[in-house]
Amino acid sequence: MTNAIKVADYLRTKSVYGEMHLQKLLYYSQAWSLAWTGKPLFSDEIEAWVKGPVVRQVWAAGRYSDYVVPADGEDLTPEQRALIDAVYAFYGRDDGRALSVRTHGEDPWAEARGDTPPNVQSTKPVSQSTMRRFFSRMAVEGGDMPVAPMIGAAPADERVVAAGARQAARWRGALDALALR
Repeated sequence: MTNAIKVADYLRTKSVYGEMHLQKLLYYSQAWSLAWTGKPLFSDEIEAWVKGPVVRQVWAAGRYSDYVVPADGEDLTPEQRALIDAVYAFYGRDDGRALSVRTHGEDPWAEARGDTPPNVQSTKPVSQSTMRRFFSRMAVEGGDMPVAPMIGAAPADERVVAAGARQAARWRGALDALALR
């Protein structure tokens, strides 16, 4: 697991249109990581702010420090980069305001806000279990969502061929016996 600052740095190497856009891409990266892998992408908590989910550490780093040239993701694993790229390919086309509206219609943010009035700031955390449940259900039901990347290493071609040959040999005797009947 990494932290949200490293994920934000990687996202900044893409066309990210402002802090709100970045924050929503972080949220969706975390949400889809929970749905696709069952594990969080980063360790930082997401809070249910007025305009949608926000990672306070990333917000504070952007607000109170000098701009740093974003990292190219060398601190992330290939699987983490593939997941972030898949989320960006889908959600990156929308601006921060559109993504904010989208998050307002989803259970994780709405549940975290609870009965907090619409224009009142909140630091309530967005539940990872609610995110996992909501986005896993979305993945099962299908619809308009990102395409899950291949997570993990694919077996080498020769291993696949060998496994197929073992299965064919295993069933050859049974199929020959059935053919004689």
